[in-house]
This record gives sequence, C-alpha cells and structure tokens, in this order.
Amino acid sequence: MRIIKLLPFFRRQALLKAHAPQQTLCRLALLCPADAADGLQAGLARALEAAGMRPLRAGHRPQGEGRLACLTLVLLCPADGRDAFGGLLRQFAAMPEVYRLRWERKPLAAEPARRAA
Repeated sequence: MRIIKLLPFFRRQALLKAHAPQQTLCRLALLCPADAADGLQAGLARALEAAGMRPLRAGHRPQGEGRLACLTLVLLCPADGRDAFGGLLRQFAAMPEVYRLRWERKPLAAEPARRAA
C-alpha cells in the first residue's frame, strides 16, 4: 500500500484530536475525622455530580491513630469546568470537617496506537 493513500487518514485523525474536548484527571485528598468520612464522601460525590464531574473512584483509609481518615476522590474534569472545579475546591476547603485539602490535575494521555495483528 502506498503512503499517499494513508495521508487522508492521518489528516482526519489530527483534525479529530485538535477539536476534541480536553479532559483532565483530577485527584482530591482530604483529611477529615474518621467518623465523618462516610457522610462527607457521599456529600462530595453529590456536589461533584451536580457540577457535571463524575467521580471515577472514591475511598477512605484511616490516618494517624484512627481518629482521622484520608478521603480520596479521582474524577474526570472537563476543560470548560475548571472554574466550577475551583469553586468546589474553595467550598470543600471551607467545610469545618475538612482539616486539609490537596488536589492535583493531570491531562489525560492520548490512547496508544494499536498494532494490527
């Protein structure tokens, strides 16, 4: 097969990638009292879903001597939802149950090319 016949395919793929909405993977880690972790996790998940961000993973584990818990949420954040995400972070940090809030944002990697068998 000649390379010339493959050029339209590569051009179309480049155009699709250029116009695709960029999403980022966001990770939140909150330090809270262990007895409030379950209720806080459910409330945060509801607030994120109402803002259009879908939690992919959520969980908590004991921290310290068991009085504290580290609550971790991993979610997809659309590119146009960054302002809403920042507002939610400020809202979460202002909660009296939250002692510490850490977050990070990573762009999603492009899918690797699959080889034909």
